[in-house]
Amino acid sequence: MKHQSSIDFRFSVDTVLIVTTLLLCLAVPARADKKSVQAREQFEQAVKMRTMLEGFLPRDRSIDDYKQTIAAFQKVYFTSTQAPEVTPSLIAEAELYREMGRLYDPQYYDSAISMYKFLLSQYPETRYRGEVLFAIAVIQKDDQHALDAAEATLKQFLKQYPKNDKAEEAREALADIGGEREKAAAQVANANPSASENNAQNPPERGGAAEPVSRVTKAGAIEDVSALGPVVEPREPSKAWACVKSVDASNASDHTRIIVGLDDTVQFESAHLHSPDRIFFDLHKARVGSKVSGKSINFDSGLLKSVRVGQNRPDVVRVVLDAASAKDYSAVLVGKPYRLIIDLRTAGAGGAKVTSKEASSSTPAVSPALTVQPAETVAVNTDEAAAPN
Repeated sequence: MKHQSSIDFRFSVDTVLIVTTLLLCLAVPARADKKSVQAREQFEQAVKMRTMLEGFLPRDRSIDDYKQTIAAFQKVYFTSTQAPEVTPSLIAEAELYREMGRLYDPQYYDSAISMYKFLLSQYPETRYRGEVLFAIAVIQKDDQHALDAAEATLKQFLKQYPKNDKAEEAREALADIGGEREKAAAQVANANPSASENNAQNPPERGGAAEPVSRVTKAGAIEDVSALGPVVEPREPSKAWACVKSVDASNASDHTRIIVGLDDTVQFESAHLHSPDRIFFDLHKARVGSKVSGKSINFDSGLLKSVRVGQNRPDVVRVVLDAASAKDYSAVLVGKPYRLIIDLRTAGAGGAKVTSKEASSSTPAVSPALTVQPAETVAVNTDEAAAPN
């Protein structure tokens, strides 16, 4: 009987151990599943916060709004490092930091790059690794103007991901970097007293911006618009959005020509703002291309002082021209390829004589092709008159 009881006791202990082990094994996945659900719910909440944030105009967003949204995405990682939503959360944080760099402080560009690098180090097998490396290069090139660093990153990207969807853009970016270096070398040569007399006396007029929107040409006589391409009627683009690809400027003391490169037709409107004095053009159903976003052209002398381009609203690109001495301006859309040609003039620079008129800030007149616009006065508040973001 004692032997039988001993066997029964050992059997009972073994049974308890087996059952306990099974319960523990079942509990671990249950806790993991709970964490995954919490991470997913947190990610959905963070996405809602970002959607609400981006629903406001950039000027109406605060830095605290950005920090709170970033913290919401960070919480996804802290909830579960293995949740599928972690990688898109880290990417969202980097994108938000880049926006903060544009709006508040360029140091946030470093935060964006650090977040991308953290993603690559912690999740080296992520399917977004190619896109993340390319995003780092874009920030280095377009935002930080660190051409050497951008070049190294782009070459690394092409070496590791030669068939990535962004490969062609990477090659174009490398070509742009080469072009920028050639222009810089040409400027140095033009500034050299031993250069040719023409180059010494007429260097390309460049302002203080480290990276212009696009090339800046030496000022000269304004050529006939018809020589640039066929005039087309302003209308909505044939696709969802028209892309602003480049902005060129030729500047003189009495006239200026700005050429906005597009990939499709657009409808546009313009107005003349005061305090400070400037002219703006709003391009509807348009978005700023990566090569133009956040850039500007600045001049030390001439009629035009600066050109700024930004995404004023989700579907509107604003081009702001600082030209206090401009008395009239004209704008026309041409094709092959599509470009918006803007001419500014002083009172004595020729062209149609115009008289000033008042225009509503909410309904500025749409600029028809080949029509000279007077210097319209628009009553706006300080925020509305701010530069594009």
